[in-house]
Amino acid sequence: MAPPVAEYRTWDLTTTIELNYPVPGHLEHFRKIYINAIGYGVQPLEEGGQRTYNYPEGTIIVKELYADLSAPESGEEPIALDVMIKSPQHPAAQRGWLWILKNMEPQEERLIDHKFCCDCHTNANEPHPYGDQNPTGSHRDYVFFPPEHTLVQEPSPPKPSRYPYRSGYSTY
Repeated sequence: MAPPVAEYRTWDLTTTIELNYPVPGHLEHFRKIYINAIGYGVQPLEEGGQRTYNYPEGTIIVKELYADLSAPESGEEPIALDVMIKSPQHPAAQRGWLWILKNMEPQEERLIDHKFCCDCHTNANEPHPYGDQNPTGSHRDYVFFPPEHTLVQEPSPPKPSRYPYRSGYSTY
């Protein structure tokens, strides 16, 4: 279900921010986020004085997770992929998205069928403590890092989460 490695790495990154700080759900892993051309072309709309993103069906976002918070060494492979696929008609879709976790070793992939991912990603739709912090309170369709070319202002450098990472925090 997740895209092949060779394919998604040809896509654009959603952000140039170095994602080297812990966040709930992704723990202490360096992250890189790729988006396919369908999603990269999203054009936010102004609705009622608020910017609103509505990613088209077929958008795929792949977040690489690395072993720790250090930037990956040349040739280092991710330990897992977190994948969002915009598929509102799919019976397992949550808030219009499929949420998939693909572990690289051992090779296993699973569809997340509980609300942990989408409940956390609801925070992307308002000002929040991660990344650029969504200072304008745009409805971002559950995506924390929309393609930078769609943002009203340049993102500010990341700040550590206001929610301190707690050892033993479960991602599921």
